[in-house]
Amino acid sequence: MSETRTVTSVQARKSLLKAFKTRRPLFLWGPPGIGKSELVADLAEELGGHMIDLRLGQMEPTDIRGIPFYNKDLGKMDWAPPVELPDEELASQYPVVVLFCTTTPKPESTMTLKQIFMWIVRMLPCCNNRLLIV
Repeated sequence: MSETRTVTSVQARKSLLKAFKTRRPLFLWGPPGIGKSELVADLAEELGGHMIDLRLGQMEPTDIRGIPFYNKDLGKMDWAPPVELPDEELASQYPVVVLFCTTTPKPESTMTLKQIFMWIVRMLPCCNNRLLIV
């Protein structure tokens, strides 16, 4: 049984809005240029939120994880977080922060996806459940 269905932009908007409001995951797929990013950005704005558009197919793992450096205060190696990703300060400014993740079926994208989901697990506490991923 297939879980795939084709929807109009009106139906996609309705499903996305319901998923946003109930904090439910949603996978939105479609060919380039049909308005997925625009639809998600419009909904994030409508909810008073902030959208971060991550083009994962163009990113390296360090773009997600950050750059390692020696932290003198802690006396050990630490990670400088990427500025493009939400932190506690940004999350506190909006009722919702949306990570819109787009990718391509390239083998190197798989590592980036793994990195971002590992980061998300660490990030959720600081976003106080205001982080949505599309």
